[in-house]
Amino acid sequence: VTWSYIGLINGVNEQALIDVFRLFVLYIFIYFLMTMTLSSVNNLDQCKIDFFMYVVGMVLSIMILAFAINTFFHLELIPEYIASNLLARVGVHDGYIQIISHNVGMLGFFGVFALSKLILSSGRKSVLMIISSLLVLIAIVVSGRRAIMLVVPLTPFLVMLILSFSGELLHRKIKSLFGFLVKASLALLLILLSFYIFSYEQLVLFFERFFDALNEGVDSPRSSQYRALLAGFKDNWVFGSGFGGELDLVRNMERPWVFELSYIQLLFNIGLFGAIYFVILNVLYIIHASKIISSVNDNSTYYSLMAGAIGMLLISVTNPYVSSSFDFLVILSVIPFVINHIKHNKYKC
Repeated sequence: VTWSYIGLINGVNEQALIDVFRLFVLYIFIYFLMTMTLSSVNNLDQCKIDFFMYVVGMVLSIMILAFAINTFFHLELIPEYIASNLLARVGVHDGYIQIISHNVGMLGFFGVFALSKLILSSGRKSVLMIISSLLVLIAIVVSGRRAIMLVVPLTPFLVMLILSFSGELLHRKIKSLFGFLVKASLALLLILLSFYIFSYEQLVLFFERFFDALNEGVDSPRSSQYRALLAGFKDNWVFGSGFGGELDLVRNMERPWVFELSYIQLLFNIGLFGAIYFVILNVLYIIHASKIISSVNDNSTYYSLMAGAIGMLLISVTNPYVSSSFDFLVILSVIPFVINHIKHNKYKC
């Protein structure tokens, strides 16, 4: 609300302010009510949460893989109007497939969750857990989304970070975390090889594109946005432009105040003062949540949900998931859900 008012003072587009209010006030309030309601449901134990996560992850992965296979092999089994309504666009390029859909971004959340559960859960792994994890990993590779493929392999380190916040790291087997990292890396490599085993050149092209994400050229859209947003930040570096601020560079003609780089745009909108407040608030909240989770004996699901949420925040560095999309804002309700669920229910599987 504060930075919407700053935007109003700076004369931003009225439609932008309406859009921001709808996104960061109305939908946040709806997600707050949803979070408080779901986390207070009696007998919603961790097993049911796990089951939901695995099933949704499988359904999402199967849907994405179906669109990819349908396009790659020219099967025409999925009607065009279905793909259009689901905003599922599949591009087949040299060395990779790229799927552009609102649903693809959530693979990062389910991928980090699944790997975190494999790391933290003790005892025998369920068939559902293994199948869901494999399908999500395959869908991530096929999707061609570089940010997701960069963050998901970092899951063991995310788990270690969260455990260090909670003080549980010393009680876990650090060796097993690094061992899992090696196994997960080999599994991802095998999945890649299974797709490109008949074409070495295509595999090389895939890796070239993968590492290009770390070094985008000066003419890339994201690099241009980065420079423009940083220049705009320097003009209003204390409190920012306010929400709805625009630049000469336009990425979205329908919503010219929206850019792909979530946090650089946030810096442009709320300035240094707001950015420092945002970082401190989120870090303290994550540490607080980690300590609450550590008070529960059977806490692998809670830690995995938290790792998935943090993973999505990292993926948003180069994607507009948490800065301009109401459906991805549900990620911001994950950690509050975990905290409230622990306070109301301490059910074990």
